[in-house]
Amino acid sequence: LLAGSLDWFSSAADLKRHLRALWSANTDRDFVDSMRRALTAYDGSVYVLLSDEDLTAARFSELILHNDDWGAVMRRPTFHVERFEGADHTFSNQALYESLAAALTRLTASETG
Repeated sequence: LLAGSLDWFSSAADLKRHLRALWSANTDRDFVDSMRRALTAYDGSVYVLLSDEDLTAARFSELILHNDDWGAVMRRPTFHVERFEGADHTFSNQALYESLAAALTRLTASETG
């Protein structure tokens, strides 16, 4: 610009990169808030199954512990959380995988029976 010319292509690419960074910075917060609003509006049963050795589950546990809005959702009688101690994200341990399958069978039966 100081040289008397403007590289439109470079400027557009730079703007796109900045907008993408701004959008991605807000995406996580917006997604989490959208998820909470949807769960608040839903009046059916909700079952959250959390593996103990999972970063995503740990972040969710921290969120529901320290966020009053999420705490209100979690205290609803239709919201159920089951934690699987020692399980990783994929339930790669056979015994823990079987306990997950048993929990899913039990929860499905409670909803249909």
